Amino acid sequence: MGHSRGLQNWAAAIGAELADPQSLGWQLTVLILCALFGLAVTAVVGSVLVAYPLTLVWAFLGILATAQGETTAVVGVAIGTIVALVITTGVVFVVRRRGGAVLASA
Repeated sequence: MGHSRGLQNWAAAIGAELADPQSLGWQLTVLILCALFGLAVTAVVGSVLVAYPLTLVWAFLGILATAQGETTAVVGVAIGTIVALVITTGVVFVVRRRGGAVLASA
């Protein structure tokens, strides 16, 4: 019975640390994973679904407004993601536009 109590305490300690709203590590991990996923989707369909990158920019502006003055790392990730989304959307749009122009002239 003591062994299971020790395992339960250990698991509870890990769960409390990971779920702690003040713990920045897991928040940054989730934020970065979401940013990377959003950038990947934008690179694939960004010029077709223009509302998708705009929605992501809006979401990261909300994150930026909430985290400003509290968490420098989250602010940095949000700003970096917004810039990367704008650049990725622009590049994808230009590449697809030029690709279509080349196909149309052939």
